[in-house]
Formats: sequence, structure tokens, C-alpha cells
Amino acid sequence: KARKNEMKERVAADFAISREACGNCGAMERADGQGPNFRCPCHKVAYCSRTCQVSHRKQHKKICTVVPTRQGMGQ
Repeated sequence: KARKNEMKERVAADFAISREACGNCGAMERADGQGPNFRCPCHKVAYCSRTCQVSHRKQHKKICTVVPTRQGMGQ
């Protein structure tokens, strides 16, 4: 259970809430209507949905300073 809580805390820290427009479509709120957009862990861009994040990834990769890691893969 402690590991599950640690994961939740990490996700919350990585995706800080933002009042910025979506970096892909320009929306000011999340697509699900549940509040402000989520920021990338690098804090350089915000997204309204996972779909917009994936669509914009190719462009954002050029400026993103966060190296993605996967837990449990020895990294």
C-alpha cells in the first residue's frame, strides 16, 4: 500500500495543475471538464487531454528536458 501511495504522490508532483492553454489545441480547461490543464513534468507545456499530449509529443520532444523512465524496467 505504501508503494501505491508513493506512485500517486509522484504522479501528482509530475503533473502540476496549470492555468495555461493546451499546447496542442489551445483549450483552457481539461477535455473532461474536470478543471485546469495538466502540465508536462518539464513544466514547459500544458495539455487538456492525453490525446492532445500524444498528438503534440513529436514537437514537444525537441524542447522537453524530462527523460521518461519506466518503473520495473531496471532504469
